Amino acid sequence: MCHPDVSSRSAIVVDLLKVIVILPASMIIGGLTAADAIANPISPAQQTDASVSTTTARAQPGSTSYQVVFDSDNGSSVDPQTIAEGTQANRPAQDPTRDGYLFDGWFTKDAKGDSKVAYDFTQPVTTDLTLTAHWTKGTSAWSLSPTSGKARGDTKITLTPPTTPDIRFSHIVPAKEEGSQAIASDGNLYRWGDNNYKLGTPEDEKRTPSLVNPPTGVHFTQVSTGYSHFLAIGSDGNLYSWGNNADGELGRETVSTTPKDNPQIDNQPKLVTPPAGVHFTQACAGKWHSLALGSDGNLYSWGENKYGELGRDTGSAIYDVKPGKVNLPKGITKITQISAGTFYSMALDSDGDLYSWGDNTYDELGRYAGGYPFRDRSPRKMTMPAGVKKFTWIKAGEWTSLATSSDGSLYSWGWNEYGQLGRNTAPARQDRTPRKVTMPAGVTKFTKVSAEHRHSLALGSDGNLYSWGLNDCKQLGRDTGSAKYDVKPGKVPTPAGVAQFTEVSAGYSHSLAIGSDGNLYSWGQNKYGELGRPTSGKYDSSPGMVAFPEDPKPVNVSFSGTPGTNLDPNSDGTWSVTTPPHDHGRVDTVITWRMNGERPDAHLSYRYLGNYLIVFDPDGGTGFGFQIVTEGNRLKPPAKDPTKDKHLFDGWFIGDTAYDFSRPVTDKVTLTAHWSSAESNRWKLDKDNGPESGGQTVTLTPPPARGIRISQADGGDLHSAAVGSDGSLYTWGDNSHGQLGRDTTDKQDSHPSKADTPAGVNFVHVSAGCGFSVALGSDGSLYSWGDNSHGQLGRAVTSDTPANRPNKVVTPTGITFVQASAGEAHVAALGSDGNIYTWGDNTAGRLGRAVTSDTPADKPGKADTPADVTFISVSTGGGHTVAVDTQGDVYTWGDNTHGELGRSTTSTPADKPGKADTPAGVTFTQASAGGSHSVAVSDDGSLYTWGNTANGQLGRDTSNTPADKPGKVETPAGITFTQASAGGEHSVALGSDGSLYTWGDSGKTSSDRPKKVDTPAGITFTQASAGASYCLSLGSDGNLYSWGDNAKGQLGRDTTDTQAASPAKDTFPRPGIPTHVQFDDVEASDLTRNSDGTWTATTPAHMPGTSTVTIDWKLNGIAQTPDTSNRYRYTSISVLPRAGGGGLLPLLIAGLLAFACAAAARRHRLETLSRQQ
Repeated sequence: MCHPDVSSRSAIVVDLLKVIVILPASMIIGGLTAADAIANPISPAQQTDASVSTTTARAQPGSTSYQVVFDSDNGSSVDPQTIAEGTQANRPAQDPTRDGYLFDGWFTKDAKGDSKVAYDFTQPVTTDLTLTAHWTKGTSAWSLSPTSGKARGDTKITLTPPTTPDIRFSHIVPAKEEGSQAIASDGNLYRWGDNNYKLGTPEDEKRTPSLVNPPTGVHFTQVSTGYSHFLAIGSDGNLYSWGNNADGELGRETVSTTPKDNPQIDNQPKLVTPPAGVHFTQACAGKWHSLALGSDGNLYSWGENKYGELGRDTGSAIYDVKPGKVNLPKGITKITQISAGTFYSMALDSDGDLYSWGDNTYDELGRYAGGYPFRDRSPRKMTMPAGVKKFTWIKAGEWTSLATSSDGSLYSWGWNEYGQLGRNTAPARQDRTPRKVTMPAGVTKFTKVSAEHRHSLALGSDGNLYSWGLNDCKQLGRDTGSAKYDVKPGKVPTPAGVAQFTEVSAGYSHSLAIGSDGNLYSWGQNKYGELGRPTSGKYDSSPGMVAFPEDPKPVNVSFSGTPGTNLDPNSDGTWSVTTPPHDHGRVDTVITWRMNGERPDAHLSYRYLGNYLIVFDPDGGTGFGFQIVTEGNRLKPPAKDPTKDKHLFDGWFIGDTAYDFSRPVTDKVTLTAHWSSAESNRWKLDKDNGPESGGQTVTLTPPPARGIRISQADGGDLHSAAVGSDGSLYTWGDNSHGQLGRDTTDKQDSHPSKADTPAGVNFVHVSAGCGFSVALGSDGSLYSWGDNSHGQLGRAVTSDTPANRPNKVVTPTGITFVQASAGEAHVAALGSDGNIYTWGDNTAGRLGRAVTSDTPADKPGKADTPADVTFISVSTGGGHTVAVDTQGDVYTWGDNTHGELGRSTTSTPADKPGKADTPAGVTFTQASAGGSHSVAVSDDGSLYTWGNTANGQLGRDTSNTPADKPGKVETPAGITFTQASAGGEHSVALGSDGSLYTWGDSGKTSSDRPKKVDTPAGITFTQASAGASYCLSLGSDGNLYSWGDNAKGQLGRDTTDTQAASPAKDTFPRPGIPTHVQFDDVEASDLTRNSDGTWTATTPAHMPGTSTVTIDWKLNGIAQTPDTSNRYRYTSISVLPRAGGGGLLPLLIAGLLAFACAAAARRHRLETLSRQQ
């Protein structure tokens, strides 16, 4: 301190309570609400007991009530409050929310309509109020980019901090000897300055407003501070204490070992247990003692009692740690206000009478309390000044007391060595009689007063700030010349640009005030950082602005416990850190950070990626090689297929299963080329000769089936699509909208056949929607075909690019696509930049973005996802979309009729991507959108569902977790899941046992809990897809299996009924189908398919000799090279019949036939020669 204690009580450390006095404008000085000086409570949320309305420092409230309206300014609505006159409005228990914004607090408007000053909820309401929400655009979360890197470490990561909110201080509470405290508009308590109750506090924290962490789920509504202890009433209605407890001032036993060498200090706010059946409604901290009003109307005290300040007998003990009832005189109606001084206490009752007790060395009790040792342990009434009927506000200071009367005058008594009484008592240095404080000229009343140690501050009715008392540390904020104090109130100059101060607080040797610009200003001593700002010396006589809040700052970043290195700020406000090495896998990244004090650690997910060697084994074909692929990326199909003499390439496989190039790489693997013999790829005829007259039936046996298999399949509404191991697209089912991408005889085809795709394009992924499909080419382009009634094809439809054939989707500049999903009538695609792009029908906001002339619905446009979020997958449903980001969070948007978004749409509307209300600690790896429900797989292999539960498609009970929130599916014991797919009203999931489990209504069967699908003998499943009312799956044998509805052939196989209850293998690849059979270019007739897969044809007539049989044929809808490997010899009819055999007539007929055949053959050869020429 810069001033020595020269009083006659030099042995006593001169310390004081901190005080804030707040007066309603309608009263002269009544209604001063100070979280410290008078300890008026901010009523706990939803607390309505009468004690709340009678404990404010004000004239007694009448029957008038006022409306407090909360204007959320485009945020979620907040209910208005009806407040009795003179009582306080409750800070709403829940802050409003607004998508993409941070809530800064509730603010009031001045006479000009400006809303700069945060509302102080400790103030009594005396008029109708409209409080306006202030917002800062941004986010409260940390993010990192990239979210994955190599296992060897040394990856430079950019950390984007939360947005700095524009919060302001709303209520100031000077804290302890050389410190300060204030409640901000965010509802939190901050403190700065000397912090001796918490040893080891860094200097920068002492000199910067720092957050006081309340108990979980609580914010402090009333705060009071003593010499080195603190009291606060929480929003839960409980009283909490922390700090020094050497004299029991915390009202509870302390067992803290922080710091370890002083167990009498507990720096964490903890509950003060009240007497049974009582809760505290008001609290006030003295120097080393505490007072509190109970809901039973009694006054309780605890702490030091050396001078009788507890107002009750504690026997031989000089302190009491347990709250005990103060012995008040009989006849007191009700205590409405309390104030605790250095070693004395005061209380005001509902009649306006003032009672005091404790030390009276400096006449601070305002009455005679006997001779030496000048103290009175019993509360007794103080005599009112002449003409004063009652007091309306009281303040017990160091050894100086203040009170306001019902006529609005301010009275003072007690010690006055430094002019702290605001009036001249010379030559006496103290005055027992309450007398009026000298008012400045032109000032009729003080509207807000704050007194602390040896100086006071007050706002005058003229709008100016006045100060008086000690000025040895420039705490008066004005020049007092050579005098170290001023006995008369004098005007404090306001900073440039500040019209006036709206709230003031006198500290120990410093002062604080909130300006009309909403900022906090400080002046006086700054030896211990109590000004909350840097100064050139130990004190500053001019009010200076306290910078608040500060920007978020990371202190440490660790990856699974290992600290990162090179944590440095960037010029754009972000930070960078270098990752340490770590084994591959997902790790918890912990950001320890500060923003005006320590904040809860931020936990983000970071994946260490292994570099996996992917070997391509050509199995005797041309030499291939390998690719090194970073984990999580997708393997690119080789640009060229391998070759092998006398063989045909069927694709890349792992065992019998075709490799799915659309799946992210998660481990090293060897892909092996599968081949079919080119020599065996020939048709066979059962006959090699016949008469030149033709008419002979020959049987054609197709080549053995190729080794082509399905690598990925997807079920739509009534059609299906798949990618083959040869990179071709295969489709089957309904074709009424051209969704098969090829011509069919009818409007459907029950057999997988190749779509008519652009030449040279190989495909890696396909998605079947409702009447249309999209497929991803190996070049990163998307292709679409089918119904375009809502622009879902994402491209122009012309004669050159018809809707019924796959053609390229318009791709945004600078990106390629990595995955896409076709919904009912819209598409969502994942871009190479990690963003989601959407197009098609925008009903119910399913595109998740604004549709404008620049970003039309029928072309891909970026969804309005958060800027700092990167996605890894997306899935579209009937009218909604779900997407998984790199942190394992699920975002949803679109139709929410049945709760399929899994979140509240209050803060983030349904037409904007918003985070699903995921259970705490759950990270998702994959999600799928169904007709009106969603299913997701977590990283521990659990299933979660939400949305429509009408047909059991959620697979769980909704009594614990409602249907509109993600809840865990009741799965069979011991089974985890790796993939799930949501259909129209059912779901299917792949279990860790290689079995499939289904639930919901799939048309043929239904179950409200997951049940195992009948698995064909000898196989397990590797992939599954749920269509509208059917399922597709790939088996470990490489075959495609299907079951469910088959009304349009969408199962890809023939069934005896329109529905099939159990999985059965599709006929793929199918045997070859001949389209033409020619004998030396003469067409055979009666080409007919047999039940055993063979075909028959009738030979045409032909000149005798050997002819080449040419078979034009298709395989899985793909035209093959004509087969010319077969020869057929025509035999001549030239042997005459024996005499007497049949006569001349048969011989004549035979001769005529031979001649006709020869003539026909000659004509045909001439025609052929002519064409060749």
